Amino acid sequence: MSKTIKLYRLFGLLILLAFMSGCIPQSTATLAPVTETATAMQIVPTYTNTPSPPTSTATLQPSATSTPTPPPTKTSTSTPSPTATKEPAALTTDQNSICRSGPGTVYDVVTYLVEGTQADVEGRIEDDSWWLIQVPEVEAACWVSAVLVSVQGDIERLPVLTPPPLPTLSPTPTLTSAGVYYILIAENTGGPFGCGDDLIRIYPGIRSPGGFEDDIKTALNALFSNHSEYYNGLYNPLYQSDLRAKGAELDASNTPIIQLGGNLVKPKDECESKRMHAQVWYTVAQYSPNRAKIFLNNSLLGDLLVVSKK
Repeated sequence: MSKTIKLYRLFGLLILLAFMSGCIPQSTATLAPVTETATAMQIVPTYTNTPSPPTSTATLQPSATSTPTPPPTKTSTSTPSPTATKEPAALTTDQNSICRSGPGTVYDVVTYLVEGTQADVEGRIEDDSWWLIQVPEVEAACWVSAVLVSVQGDIERLPVLTPPPLPTLSPTPTLTSAGVYYILIAENTGGPFGCGDDLIRIYPGIRSPGGFEDDIKTALNALFSNHSEYYNGLYNPLYQSDLRAKGAELDASNTPIIQLGGNLVKPKDECESKRMHAQVWYTVAQYSPNRAKIFLNNSLLGDLLVVSKK
């Protein structure tokens, strides 16, 4: 029995030595913790360092058919001065004006121009004292005095025109067809009356009564009944006065003696006085072209129209 026991002891010792020397595979060890083994055997994947896809701006290459954009060229900042060109000649009326068929007050009236009228200039006379214009509202061209307007533009290129022939004075229309007329004033038109004015006949549509006294009374009362300051752009300096023609007769020298009644608003200045005087006397002149004596309330009208100079 002792020999057998010794053999068992020897066999156990060998096993112990073999275990201690690592001869026995580790996988057969039953004491290894499961959690540690799982951690030791975990496979960590390896990643290849793949570059990020390039952006479009970084990888965009010009195509074979594209034309490279040339570098910008430096342009000069200096601008050449344009050649100065004058505008066509045009005018503006500085006041109410008369546009005539020729360059002068003897020519017929074509139209009246109010202050501020603008028109193209088409010609001139040699001394530039009259301009031929085309008024938008009038089909025919007409002439206006240079003293009444302001002209702008290229005057030098305007043609110098020969004035048309002077008009032939037409016979005075018969009173039975034209009727009586009275006078209104075209102010500051370069005319020979008043303060550079023209006198314009106004026919109110009244037939002549046919007698000297009645004709003068009818014409003057047609004038005195107009209390508008302006009529078709024409000035009526007597518009504030309240006058009437009372009678007319011839004296021993065949001079008409005309009696007026009513109230006269005296003129404010010398120009107004001249306009009133011309308005009354040239209304009478259609029947007595040479002379007349006109009284207002037994005083000479000419004396009442005098403006005192202080």
